[in-house]
Amino acid sequence: MTAETLPIIDMATYRAGGPEAKQALIAEIAAKSRRLGFFYLINHGIADALLAGQLEWGRRFFHLPMSQKQALDFRNSPVRRGYEPMALQTLQAGAQPDQKEAFSFGRELGPDHWLSRQAAPFEGPNQWPASAPDFDAADFRAQMEAYRDAMIGLGREICGLLAASLDLSDDYFAEALAEPNAAVRVLHYPPRNADAAADRFGAGAHTDWGFITILLQDDCGGLEIETADGGWLKAAPVPGALIINLGDMVVRLTGGRYASNIHRVLNTEPGRDRYSVATFFNPHAFYSVECVPTCTPLPGQSQPITFADHINAMIEKTYAA
Repeated sequence: MTAETLPIIDMATYRAGGPEAKQALIAEIAAKSRRLGFFYLINHGIADALLAGQLEWGRRFFHLPMSQKQALDFRNSPVRRGYEPMALQTLQAGAQPDQKEAFSFGRELGPDHWLSRQAAPFEGPNQWPASAPDFDAADFRAQMEAYRDAMIGLGREICGLLAASLDLSDDYFAEALAEPNAAVRVLHYPPRNADAAADRFGAGAHTDWGFITILLQDDCGGLEIETADGGWLKAAPVPGALIINLGDMVVRLTGGRYASNIHRVLNTEPGRDRYSVATFFNPHAFYSVECVPTCTPLPGQSQPITFADHINAMIEKTYAA
């Protein structure tokens, strides 16, 4: 697809209307999912204050002393949660390491939870920072958890609409998402110098790996989406909007009917740091991903694969160094 702007889906009429408004929204989601796999979502029901607070507390976290951040190194976590130092991941093969640092967290399940008893990959305790001057650890954690829970609610709603857009019942994915893997990743990208090498990105060109990603970005910009003609569509910030993009699992689920598109981050704003928050909303680790009954499997993808096996393979690939 060649596009000049990222499409916008407005949920206001759907929320205020009846069955006809819902069907119109479902048809719009189907069209946008086939063409680009990315769209802005406005009037989504998440309070502006919660969105602004998430970006502000992310900025405060990344301004903590390095020693305090390194105490939360995600490599010390059995479920890869915590602080990820700058330039550790390489999303685009052959490029320089990504110029970003991150803080990741998710749901915390008790020891008696069925996923805990089965030692589900990617589920376990979070690592939280300690308080510091101008940084209250309890307030930080409260903001992060409130944001995570809001994204889980919105994620379930979006996936119900995606199911309906595939001529499935709204609750087709409900069992898979009753105990979702909801990984929230707060990200910081320093500015890219004008003389930086051509293969030096904030995040190299890649597709997302899972079901859907819900992205909150500040007003700095930098997200770019590849178009069919090889160009790059800039996803300019829209006040109050979230960006939804479909991951590789949706391609497998729909036999290629819906797209998971290549994108990258290139922070070219002079002297400005970029902050964003990506919520990777996925089924639980043991969910068997296979083509839905209203679609035809892609060649070589007729056998199901668990969500965890697919994600583990991608982690090994992008953190190989």
